[in-house]
Amino acid sequence: MKQLSLLLTTCLLISACDLTVSDDRTAGEYLSGVMDPRHGKPGAPVVIEYSVPKQFQIGNSATVELRFQSATAAGLAMVSLHTGDGLNLLQDASFEFTLNQQQQPLSVAIEAVTNGRHYLNILVREFDENGKALLGRSFSVPIQVGQPQEKPQTKQKVAEDGERRIIEMISK
Repeated sequence: MKQLSLLLTTCLLISACDLTVSDDRTAGEYLSGVMDPRHGKPGAPVVIEYSVPKQFQIGNSATVELRFQSATAAGLAMVSLHTGDGLNLLQDASFEFTLNQQQQPLSVAIEAVTNGRHYLNILVREFDENGKALLGRSFSVPIQVGQPQEKPQTKQKVAEDGERRIIEMISK
């Protein structure tokens, strides 16, 4: 009995070591996030999921995967994309999709121009079946180009034993 349990334990350990992840989005090459409108200001009821490259270098192009889903049952959504100076869009900046409460995927090709943290700004406007404008919502997807800069270490003043530190403030 002891040999059988030892054999089973060994087989279990060997099989666990052989697990591989085939989806590179979960293997650490991509960062994903969800922006939900229920946690912000009033606007269009659009949820956006995004997946951006984790390591992105100047001069390289990459694809940002976006998925939109709206609680609005019918109508049209117009999506406008904008970037700052650090990123270039390599495709059209405007898209449309019908509102049917299902996920709408969108792949966006971008190119890195400068190092730093940059943002892909997304504006979503919803329209009803008659073309009347409903609500809009804006999102900013963070994209890191190059290595993130480390924050400088701050020096803290430590009071000696028995000494009190007082922060003086001017009152008006």
